[in-house]
Amino acid sequence: MSGSNGEIYAAKKRPNFLFILTDDQSPETLSVYGNKVCNTPNIDKLAARGMTFDDAHHMGSWVGAVCTASRTMIMTGRTLWNAPGARGPGIKFPKDFRQQAAEQSLPAVFNRAGYDTYRTCKNGNSFKEANAIFDESDTATMRQGTADNGSRWHGDKVIDYLNRRAARKDQDPFLIYFGFSHPHDPRNATPKLAEKYGVSNDGPSGKPNPKAPPLRSNYLPAHPFPHGHPGLRDEVAVQGVMKNRDEATVRNELGREYACIENIDSQVGRVISRLRKMGELENTYIIFTSDHGIAVGRHGLMGKQNLYEHTWRVPFIVSGPGIKPGSRASGYCYLLDVLPTFCDLADIKIPDVVDGKSFRPILEGKVDRIRDSVYGVYCGGTKPGMRSIKTDGWKLIEYDVLDGKVRETQLFNLKENPFEYLAEHHDPQLVKLLKHQPAPNQIDLAELPEYAAKRKELENLLAAEMKRLGDPYTLSKNRVPATRFESSIQQFEKQDKNSPPCKGGILFTGSSSIRMWDTITSFPNREVLNRGFGGSQISDVLYYFDRVVLKYEPSVIVFYCGDNDIANQKSPEQVFNDYQTFSEKVHAAFPETEIIYLPIKPSKARWNMWQEMSKANQKIRTLSESKKYLHYCDIVPAMLNDKGIPNENYLIGDGLHLNKTGYKIWTDLVEKELKKLD
Repeated sequence: MSGSNGEIYAAKKRPNFLFILTDDQSPETLSVYGNKVCNTPNIDKLAARGMTFDDAHHMGSWVGAVCTASRTMIMTGRTLWNAPGARGPGIKFPKDFRQQAAEQSLPAVFNRAGYDTYRTCKNGNSFKEANAIFDESDTATMRQGTADNGSRWHGDKVIDYLNRRAARKDQDPFLIYFGFSHPHDPRNATPKLAEKYGVSNDGPSGKPNPKAPPLRSNYLPAHPFPHGHPGLRDEVAVQGVMKNRDEATVRNELGREYACIENIDSQVGRVISRLRKMGELENTYIIFTSDHGIAVGRHGLMGKQNLYEHTWRVPFIVSGPGIKPGSRASGYCYLLDVLPTFCDLADIKIPDVVDGKSFRPILEGKVDRIRDSVYGVYCGGTKPGMRSIKTDGWKLIEYDVLDGKVRETQLFNLKENPFEYLAEHHDPQLVKLLKHQPAPNQIDLAELPEYAAKRKELENLLAAEMKRLGDPYTLSKNRVPATRFESSIQQFEKQDKNSPPCKGGILFTGSSSIRMWDTITSFPNREVLNRGFGGSQISDVLYYFDRVVLKYEPSVIVFYCGDNDIANQKSPEQVFNDYQTFSEKVHAAFPETEIIYLPIKPSKARWNMWQEMSKANQKIRTLSESKKYLHYCDIVPAMLNDKGIPNENYLIGDGLHLNKTGYKIWTDLVEKELKKLD
């Protein structure tokens, strides 16, 4: 109920609570977050009656089973590094800590306050000491596509509980923890819903089923660099998926996911209908959320062990007494805020050990969010893992994984790039597949000079939050070795195994300007092979020489590299020496192989480095003019406008990589060089 000032206040009859928790569900699966395929009419109605949060998050995890950490924080209201089970350097808890935490957990607090508490959910991967405190409980992992062994089982258990209350005319307020086992894999759909979404529980039969949901616009066939958890089950062993990221597999899995979610929606509708018939709905606060999101093909990932928005963020819908229908807020809340909020709404003292904040002021419409920033962690794989910070529409992700072999930074303007598109999403072949062209400014901004101050600001904020929240790890800023590209090279080897390339063709290799070039379409009458890998320097190509050059025995090599070398503070002399080493290695193996070098291009993003880049280009040009099998294809003049500065009409929004027009220019110039060699 609400007073004249809009505040929610306790009615004479204390409010009930229905907490609905799904397992592995991205907010991007619901229509209230923009999904136009997955059918969830009951959840839509819930949102229409209440408030949708756009920036609700789980805080993170110290294990690969992200649900364990997430659900423990829900139960205890404690932050990640202060929650039972937390692990890391220097973290030690007393032997009785888990039991002490359970005694101040959600069911314990509400039991003491006179509430009847009930829980249904999957088995395991949670805070068992707290789970045992509920007055009544029905737990089983139900992930089959049947009424007896799927989501309906959980719905039946809640309705059975409500029926028992009605039969005994129970007047005590209740707290129901309504947990599902889906859409966590195996995402076994009921036959009817499998047919509706055009999917098979046995996996795709070959080509994509036309009825299957389309790929999401932030889909990638592979993540640009290793995510830091080798052998992770969610990435390599999901039933019906395994390591596959092809269109048919991902669309089939999306369809199975949507089928499971629609089944969940039906159970939510059944329970809400029962509450309405009992006369309890108007006095019940309902939260619909998930323990975390999940990728299912987005960014080339399948699991929940990442910090992109589709996975770090959770769906979060709240309805109940006094909440304005159809309202929306940012929130900047965590799942660990549920316990203190429920206490606040029920007029129960919040335990002193709780770290979370009540978001009641948001529900009352007084504020749009309860924090200025949110902090995210994935520390379940190689350490220290991933960290993220988000504030005022800006987001930073830091990666320090695989024993320092991968150290990456990503910076996103979420107001302009909410789906966190990367340069890889601008790849012409991917744009053609997805029928979606990201806007020029929808890219990772971390390496652009004009965003250096924003990046530093968020790096400092992240460091402060890590310290404040007791993060036991620090992030290294040291440079990374070449082995960070191992996953890209393995992907090439997988492609070679599936479709062995012809030897003696034209090999394109180097950095992302090669990788993003649709060379097959650009050179339809030639035998070409693209083995560019983004972010690479000439030293990286040398490191993987046997696997990206030697094995293909090319007759011609088109080579673009050196751009990243200068950006990483290598001197023009070092770039020249590395290229000379590259050409010597090629000709030691294949004396008559022609090498066409594309000089470092002038770009808006790195125009401040042009003097050094130009020096490297000139040295390599001089070398090329003195050697029989070396060629210098001068693309530089064509990349400049009439003022002698980079022509932005040839670049995508990052000011660094080429657009279709830019690649057309390169194609024409390289074709002229190739004709000279015919």
